[in-house]
Amino acid sequence: LAPALTAMFLLIQYALVLQKYKLLGSSWKTMFWEVLIPSLRAEIMVIPLAMVMASVYHSEGAPRVGFWLLCATYVVLNVLFKQMSDATQRASDKLEELRAFSTLGRSLCGTVKARELTPLLAEKTLDMIGNADWCLLYVWNDDLNRFDAHRCLREGGGVDPEVEARGVELAHRVTVDKIPFTTGALPRGRPGETLQGEEAARLPGSWMGIPVTSHGQIISVIVVFSYTAGRFGAADFAILEMMGQQATIALQNARLYVLS
Repeated sequence: LAPALTAMFLLIQYALVLQKYKLLGSSWKTMFWEVLIPSLRAEIMVIPLAMVMASVYHSEGAPRVGFWLLCATYVVLNVLFKQMSDATQRASDKLEELRAFSTLGRSLCGTVKARELTPLLAEKTLDMIGNADWCLLYVWNDDLNRFDAHRCLREGGGVDPEVEARGVELAHRVTVDKIPFTTGALPRGRPGETLQGEEAARLPGSWMGIPVTSHGQIISVIVVFSYTAGRFGAADFAILEMMGQQATIALQNARLYVLS
């Protein structure tokens, strides 16, 4: 019974893990080397415990309580290995995210012309926030003393006039209130406004927006939208905040280039 239950537990565990990677678009080769092989190495570590379980179960006069304690220990160890694997994966994803932002920062800071920088910022925002379908970017124009708007869509996508009107309304709201907003969840301890209740019900899909400030003044506003409700979470908001930090540096560099 114990080996059968253990096998069922492991099969379900591996099936769930592999399904997650498959949904993320990983190839079978990647899953084999990055999921199955490390997992099997971890399983090898608990084989001696399984052998002890078998010997205890088949030994005469051995208390069954000890056997079930070993079974529970075996299951707990597998769960701990799974948690360690998930923690390692989260750390790896965070490292890849930081590398992507490092590459993004070099790309943005290497673009000093405002006309090229504005569409690049909108495009990169969509690239970094994979759940977004549309991005609205407001950038302050010193010459015209106003915000210039730039819209960026997913390839083959379109924007409903009502959605665009809502985006302009929310962007203007950010310029006045100077606080970020989201229809999803804010990261713990981060300032911002979560749109809820009737206000959120009036908005189609999912929204996030942040002000980009420099020396206390708003120089840009980034608003992103998804047609799917509940699409954005705390992780997406954190990425958008990091995009705002990159945008601050890039826009300041562009201003300094014009002044020089």
